[in-house]
Amino acid sequence: MADNHDDNVVNIKPDGNGPDKFIKFLKQLSAVPIIIFLLIVTVPTTIYTVQADEDAVILRFGEYNRTVGPGLHFKLPFNFEVAITVPVRKISKMEFGFRTRYVQRGGNTVYDTSNTFDDESIMLTGDLNVVDVEWIIQYQVKDAKDFLFNVHDPRKNLFDISQAVMREVIGDHTVTEAITDARDEIANLSQEKMQKILDDYKMGIRLVALELQDVFPPEKVKPAFDEVNSAVQDAQQIANLAEKQRKKVIQEARGKAEQLIKTARAYKVNLINRAEGDTKRFLSLYGEFKKAPEITKKRLYFDQIKNTIKDIDQVYVVDPQVKGILPMLNLGAK
Repeated sequence: MADNHDDNVVNIKPDGNGPDKFIKFLKQLSAVPIIIFLLIVTVPTTIYTVQADEDAVILRFGEYNRTVGPGLHFKLPFNFEVAITVPVRKISKMEFGFRTRYVQRGGNTVYDTSNTFDDESIMLTGDLNVVDVEWIIQYQVKDAKDFLFNVHDPRKNLFDISQAVMREVIGDHTVTEAITDARDEIANLSQEKMQKILDDYKMGIRLVALELQDVFPPEKVKPAFDEVNSAVQDAQQIANLAEKQRKKVIQEARGKAEQLIKTARAYKVNLINRAEGDTKRFLSLYGEFKKAPEITKKRLYFDQIKNTIKDIDQVYVVDPQVKGILPMLNLGAK
């Protein structure tokens, strides 16, 4: 009987196609929003773009890791890595002693430089005069890492360095040099000194240009400076006239000297030619004399008499024994 009872028992075992599979599916569906949420939060902090005129400095856990150029880039999400962009291909400008601004005049936008900053521009020259100096610097970031981390507030430091260097260079020149003929020298020397300081401190900045906009005396002493400048210009004009006259006199003297030299050379050549001709004639006569001395003597005598007689107006032939001179033969005039 027991065996028959065992044969009638039915054992039901789960095959995985029932409620367990459905529960697993529900668990998978509940993970999808979490994944989507994580992607929404993470992707914007992972992808970043660097503009064409920029470089990006990447900090990983607050420490410098790398520098990347323009384009689309990826980094670790959230604040594990931070990208700081720096405009390294942009040329920036600083103005000293004035600030340029746009204003509307008659419907047109124009520059207005009427606002001045005397505390930046008033300087002392080497001869203890005061001048008002206005200048502009143009600069470019050449190393983003150095620009961000080597010096605190690099733009403020650049502003202070430019002022200090310009005051030093102006102090090495006289007021006349600063206002007139040494402006280019002052600008070039100032740029060289500034760039050296920037390189020594590794500020990551390259100076593109330094231009002196204007150098003039302060308003209170401007009339006196105008008189001095007028006198300097008069003196320069007189000096120019004197230099012109000097060149004219020198040119005339050189012309006369050249003419005298040419005349002397021609006279020298003439003398040499005559001497050579006389020498050849003498040697020729000497050769004939050696061949026939008597005949040559007579010929030379007759030639000499001929040369002498041709310069005499009248010739008289007389008897040497007659005391009184009586004309015997008149050969007539030449």
